[in-house]
Amino acid sequence: MPWSRHLKVLPTGMGGSLTMERNLTLETRERMRQALSEAPFDAFLAASPANIRYISGYASLPHVLYSHGHQYAAIITENAWCLVIPCNDVPAAVDSGVPVECVVPYGNFYFEGPPDSYLLQISGRHADFSSALATALKQCKIQGGAIGIDESSIRNRVLANVGEPLSRLETRPASDWARGVRSVKTSGEIALLAASAHLAEEAIEAALSQAKSGWTERDIARCVTSVMASGDGVPLQPSIQVGARTALGDAYPTDKPWERGELLRLDVGCVKDGYWSDIARMAVLGEPTRLQLERYQALLEGQQREIAMVRPGVPAGELFDIAVETVRSNGIPSYRRTHCGHGIGLEVYDTPLIEEGSERRIEQGMVLCLETPFYEAEWGGLLVEDTVVVTASGCESFTTMSRDLRIVDG
Repeated sequence: MPWSRHLKVLPTGMGGSLTMERNLTLETRERMRQALSEAPFDAFLAASPANIRYISGYASLPHVLYSHGHQYAAIITENAWCLVIPCNDVPAAVDSGVPVECVVPYGNFYFEGPPDSYLLQISGRHADFSSALATALKQCKIQGGAIGIDESSIRNRVLANVGEPLSRLETRPASDWARGVRSVKTSGEIALLAASAHLAEEAIEAALSQAKSGWTERDIARCVTSVMASGDGVPLQPSIQVGARTALGDAYPTDKPWERGELLRLDVGCVKDGYWSDIARMAVLGEPTRLQLERYQALLEGQQREIAMVRPGVPAGELFDIAVETVRSNGIPSYRRTHCGHGIGLEVYDTPLIEEGSERRIEQGMVLCLETPFYEAEWGGLLVEDTVVVTASGCESFTTMSRDLRIVDG
């Protein structure tokens, strides 16, 4: 199925609107509530930006920029939810669609406005995060039982200061549980991931169509990011290298110029309405060498066999094995990898990780980035990476551009 058919899920003319985002939040919040009905706890306390957005629909810019500062949380049960945020975040949260009654603010921040404005009543309501969290637990009527904690994103000392009513609950680690819930995407998420992937693909095509001898890595990155920004995507810092620098893996672009006979590696992505893309293509300036072609073809064969094996029920470890074994048997016998892909969604690395020995089974609705990178110091690196959505009988690719090694005659 072409990527564009997934976009029919988006309301006409609302690709980036608040209406679409609020409808998506209803989908994701309902999915988490359904998962809670079968979880070993009665409520979930989210603390990571991705999990908080999944529940509330709110993406806090300060939370991302100042992760070492204020604490954030969202609480959800089968019947209620609320958001615990600093006072200065409240206007943006309400503007994004969070009902005022679902917000529990803390700290001090001073707004001016009409006497009856809710903003004049939030400062100082709770002195700190711990006291606000205690209120939120009561507001969600969590009085006993077990609660799942997003333990990888919340400090233990913060929880220790909450006291009652948290002290009456059995706390269980739940970060992995939440990532598992998010690993299967809703229809709205799939549509946004398709749009994000297409935008990254457009950016790669634009760069490859314009780049020529003498263009620097920064010149190519500038072209990539401008296309993404013009399509309302927030560019991920592009990993773009030429020549021997293609062996560096992820690295910032430099003023190194692209010269004839050299490889160009583009591993790029952007964020569109919260959802990531991650796509890679290779090119060579002028005629490629036999070694460049043979190695790239081996990697492409491995990735294509991996994609062909994708279907519900297959362990992630089996996808890894077939990718590595195929590359080895097609010309790179020493090929080694830690992983050959990953899930993608509100985080660029979502569950599952396609790694050796993983028994995590692929499920319908997962969106996966599948890749077979190769790096050799002082020679260069090669990579092909595509994004697919798992269907009932296999998978469908979001990317449509050729996976062949691109020959640029510039």
